[in-house]
Amino acid sequence: MRLSKSGRDLIKRHEGLSLDAYVDPVGVWTIGYGHTGAAARKGNGITRQQADQLLTLDVRDAEAAVTRLVKVPLSQGQVDALVSFVFNIGASAFERSTLLRELNARNYAAVPGQLRRWVYGTVGGQKAILPGLVRRRSDEAVIWASGTAVETDEDAQRGVIAEPPPVNQSAAQSAAGLSVGGVLSVVGARATESDAALYVFVGLALACAAYLWVKRSRAA
Repeated sequence: MRLSKSGRDLIKRHEGLSLDAYVDPVGVWTIGYGHTGAAARKGNGITRQQADQLLTLDVRDAEAAVTRLVKVPLSQGQVDALVSFVFNIGASAFERSTLLRELNARNYAAVPGQLRRWVYGTVGGQKAILPGLVRRRSDEAVIWASGTAVETDEDAQRGVIAEPPPVNQSAAQSAAGLSVGGVLSVVGARATESDAALYVFVGLALACAAYLWVKRSRAA
C-alpha cells in the first residue's frame, strides 16, 4: 500500500518542517518532518533535501506496517489516513490498537471515531490533549470517511488510482432532466421560428394572389 502525494502533503502539513533539531511537545528530539531517528539530536541541522529523504524513509516504514497489519481492502484515501496515523503513533501502537481490530473485523465505520481517540500526549509527566493532534486526527478521519484522494501526476506514474467520489443519484437525475429540458427548449424555439417563417410565407403568397386577382379584374 502506497501513500499518495496528497497523503504525503497531509503529513508534511501536520508535522511541519524544522531543519534544526528540537524537542517536541512530549519531550522527543525531532528534526525535518517529524523524524525522530539518529539525525534528531541536539545541535544537529539538515537541508531541505535531507528532510525530504528522511520523510520518504519514515513513510516507507509506515506503509510497510499498514500493508503488513491491515487484512481488508482499502481505498486510496483510507490508505493515506492510516499511513499518516501510523507515521505519527508508530507501528507497535497501531498493532495493539482497537482501531486495527475493528478494521480487520470489517467495521470500517468505527475507524473515524477510533482515530479521534488518539489525541493525548504526556507533557510534564501529565497526560494531556494536544490541539495539534486533535486537528490531525480530524483531518485523517475526514479523509478516511470520504474514502477518496486527489490523483496527481506522480500518483498516476506510480499506478495509484484515486477512487471517484460517490455519485449523487438525485443530482445526476436532475442534471439529466435539465439536459432533456434544455434540448426540448431549443427544439421548441426552433419550431416557433419555423412557424413564424411559414406564416410570413403564406401571408406573402396571399398578398401576391390578391394583387394578381385585382390586376386581372381591372384588365377585364
